[in-house]
Amino acid sequence: MSRGKALEKLELNTVQESILRSYLHKRTASKHHLQRINIILLAHQGVSNMKIAEVLSTTQNTVRKWRTRWLTGYEELCAYEQAKTRSTPKLLSKMLGMLSDDSRSGAPMRISLSEKENLVTLACKKPKDFNIPFTHWNRDLLASFAMENGIVKKISPSYVSRILKKTGHTSS
Repeated sequence: MSRGKALEKLELNTVQESILRSYLHKRTASKHHLQRINIILLAHQGVSNMKIAEVLSTTQNTVRKWRTRWLTGYEELCAYEQAKTRSTPKLLSKMLGMLSDDSRSGAPMRISLSEKENLVTLACKKPKDFNIPFTHWNRDLLASFAMENGIVKKISPSYVSRILKKTGHTSS
């Protein structure tokens, strides 16, 4: 029984293969890059998507995605390699870029980094410093005071808690 047409081996020149193989041994390499590089190297050897998925404990869709991504960007990679001096770090960076996630869309940040910093600074002070008759901030009080005093335009008490938790601060 046929499982469709056989896939071609992925193109990869010896320099590219050598750079990717050496990157596999770096301690600083991210897990997702390691998996994707292994997909490319196995596909270069002619291993089927099904077998690659089995060996790397992933799905065939994942293998197909990264195989397609490599095929789509390969001509540009080769042109880049020819145009630039053969700088290994630059070529590695270009290949890792091909094997990185696309940027994701999402809602824009409503509170800037400086507003978050100002909120944390405020939380480090005592409410009494602002003539508020409390000994400690709570998230509701902190949120309302920050909005009333123009530190932020709008913020929920739960988001105040998240900001403080991420920075390792608690209200004083």
